[in-house]
Amino acid sequence: MYIEECSAEELLSKLNELDECDAIEAKAYSTDSSRTLLETVCSMSNEPGLGGGVILLGIAENNAEVKDASGKRYFVEGVDDPDTAQLDLVTQCKSVFNSPVYPTVKVEKVHGKTVLKIIVDELPHHENHYISRKRDCRRAHTVA
Repeated sequence: MYIEECSAEELLSKLNELDECDAIEAKAYSTDSSRTLLETVCSMSNEPGLGGGVILLGIAENNAEVKDASGKRYFVEGVDDPDTAQLDLVTQCKSVFNSPVYPTVKVEKVHGKTVLKIIVDELPHHENHYISRKRDCRRAHTVA
């Protein structure tokens, strides 16, 4: 089974089992997280041979700043306004990069909360890397 065919709940289980990897990233949702989300979209689309990846928006990591009683490393925090989050992401992906990026965004429920599963395709090998109009984000692979 390909990673993009897995449900958000299955991907969350993989995250808690194996941690983040080149093909799966978790992002907590906040109104100021769009820059790191775009950097991850850029990185996944540019990594040769990876085939893109999946970002789970609305999944937080237990750390000093964010705690969850489940004891798991990653937990569902949710996205309060999935329609706006989805629209903002798609709009920015069309305008921030030198060539538009068209991720597939799926809205799923995990543990009763809304999560966005963002599928990013790899850039075809014959095209140039996507470069942010503000700065080169080919090497940026940041987690919020």
